[in-house]
Amino acid sequence: MEFIKKSQLEKEYIAFGRFYILKYDNGEKKDCRSILEIFERNSCDNLKDTNKIDAVFIMMNPGSGKPMKVYKQQCKSINQVKTGELDKIQLVETDPDDTQYQVMRVMRIMEWKYVRVINLSDYRNPQSESFYPMIKESMPYDSEFIHSIFSKERNQEINNIFKAEDKFKLIAAWGVNTKLNKLIKLTLENNNLIGRVGNNKATYKRKKQFYYYHPLPKNLLKQPLWLKEIIERL
Repeated sequence: MEFIKKSQLEKEYIAFGRFYILKYDNGEKKDCRSILEIFERNSCDNLKDTNKIDAVFIMMNPGSGKPMKVYKQQCKSINQVKTGELDKIQLVETDPDDTQYQVMRVMRIMEWKYVRVINLSDYRNPQSESFYPMIKESMPYDSEFIHSIFSKERNQEINNIFKAEDKFKLIAAWGVNTKLNKLIKLTLENNNLIGRVGNNKATYKRKKQFYYYHPLPKNLLKQPLWLKEIIERL
C-alpha cells in the first residue's frame, strides 16, 4: 500500500477548523478546536455547505494543527458553549499536522471527498504527556467536561453531526492510554457510536472495543501499518 507524501496530499486536500478559547468561571482559559473538516480540493466548493459526510473520525484531542493565517480566536464562556454558540464560529483554513495527513491518506484510498474530525477533548495540545495532566487539572472546575463535544451539556452540538444526509463511516482512533478512561466512558455513552470501527487494542487492562490505536504511532514504521489495518476494517 503506497504511503503518499505530504506534499502530494496538500495538493489534493484542504482542511478547515473551528478554533476558540474556552473561558472558565475561575478565569482559566484554554485554546480549543471543536471540529475539523477535510475536503478533496476539487469537491470543496460543492460540499462545504452540505452535510454529505463520508466519514467521521474520533480522536483524542486536536494536536499541533493550527489556523493557516493569524486571526483573533473567539472567547466563549461555559454557558455559551452549553447553548451552542460554537456553531456560530467560522471555520478557517488549517495548517495540517501529521495526524491529519494520515486521515487524508485514508480518504485517498477510500475515495472519500469530505471527512469530519471530532475529539474526546477540544483542548489543543500536541504533547500527549502534558495533555493527560491538563485534563486532570481541569476537573475541579469542569466536572461536566464542557471541553468535550460528548459532554451531556453539548448534546445539541454532537447530535447535529450525526444528522448527516447520508450514512457515513465512524472511525474510533483516540488512542490506547488508560488515562483517557473517563473521557472514553463519557464518549461511549453516546448511542450513535455503536457502529464504530477502529484498530482496537485488547489486553487485560484495555478491554476490547474501548481502546483504539491512534493514526500516528510514534514508531514511524508502524504508521503505514495503521493505515493498512484501518483500511482492512473499512
